[in-house]
Amino acid sequence: MDYSVFLRPFLISDTETINQWRNNEAIQQWTAGRFRKVSIEIERNWVQSKMTNNEKEEYFAICLNDSSKEMIGYFSIREIDIYNRKCFFGGIVIDPEYQEGVYMIDTHLIAFDYAFIHLGMNRIAGTCLEEHPVSRIMMEMLGFKLEGIEQNSVYKNHKYHNLCNYALLYEDYKHYMKDNYYSKKNILKRLMQLKKVYKTLSTISK
Repeated sequence: MDYSVFLRPFLISDTETINQWRNNEAIQQWTAGRFRKVSIEIERNWVQSKMTNNEKEEYFAICLNDSSKEMIGYFSIREIDIYNRKCFFGGIVIDPEYQEGVYMIDTHLIAFDYAFIHLGMNRIAGTCLEEHPVSRIMMEMLGFKLEGIEQNSVYKNHKYHNLCNYALLYEDYKHYMKDNYYSKKNILKRLMQLKKVYKTLSTISK
């Protein structure tokens, strides 16, 4: 399958770009983590640590799969537990210019293959803020199942937020691959269905 992006390990030269994204409040507003600006020195040390300590977590630059090879975001697989064969997908940080769904979808599909096939994981977990329908649609569209909602789990922007816990199991992923679940046609069909569902839920909650 041809993807719009490819993943590669961090390079120290990525530091300035990552720092710009981290210090951009608009990009960070829907992540579950606390927003805080950091210096370029702190960022460089952070990038260096992610390049050299990858036993329990791996960070990847998301790059355009064209002649430019431009880095447009980054993504992480964390809490890698080889014994229990499970891991956690960190949120995707992506430049606003490239926040079209195709880049995020392709990033996840590449990461699924890496986690399930190359790392031998049996379970991938992920979270998002309950009030962020874009993230919830993305996860459900790609086959993650909602396992529960943590009430008042994240304190951000001076208020508490609920956190949705999702997971995708290898057994389900195998069926999805066999059934062509991740074809562009089927993904688009589910996207339209989920948009209607979340639009209805938004109307009901008002």
